[in-house]
Amino acid sequence: MEKITTSDELQNAIQKLEVERSIQKKSLQIQFHLVYQSLKPVDFLKSTLKDIISSPSITKNAAGSLLGVISGYFSKRLISGKSESVVRKVLGAVAQYGVRNVVASHSGNLKTIAQTLFQHLFAKKEPAKQ
Repeated sequence: MEKITTSDELQNAIQKLEVERSIQKKSLQIQFHLVYQSLKPVDFLKSTLKDIISSPSITKNAAGSLLGVISGYFSKRLISGKSESVVRKVLGAVAQYGVRNVVASHSGNLKTIAQTLFQHLFAKKEPAKQ
C-alpha cells in the first residue's frame, strides 16, 4: 500500500476499504446462506436419499433385504398364525429369522429362479402339429 500523505488520499483509501468490506460482507452472507440451506435436515435427507437411490449396489442390497424381511414375516405368520402356543411362536420366530437370512443373502439366485419359473408357467404353448 502506498504511503498516504494528504487528507484526500486518506479519504479515498477509507472509501476503497469500505467498498471492499461491503463486498466481502455480501459474499460472506451468501456463503453462510448456502451452508445453512445445505445443513437443513430436510435438504440433507433429500440429498442423502438421492445419493442412495442413484447407487445401484445399494438399491440391489436394499431390495434383497426388504424381500428377506417380507418373506420372513410371512413365514412366521404361516407357522405361528394367531396361536397362543409358546412353541408355535418360538418356531415362527426361528422360521422368520432363517427365511429372512436365506432370502436376503440369496436374493439374486431366487430372482433368477422366479423369472425362469414364470417364463415356463406363462410361456405361450404352441399347438401340437398333427
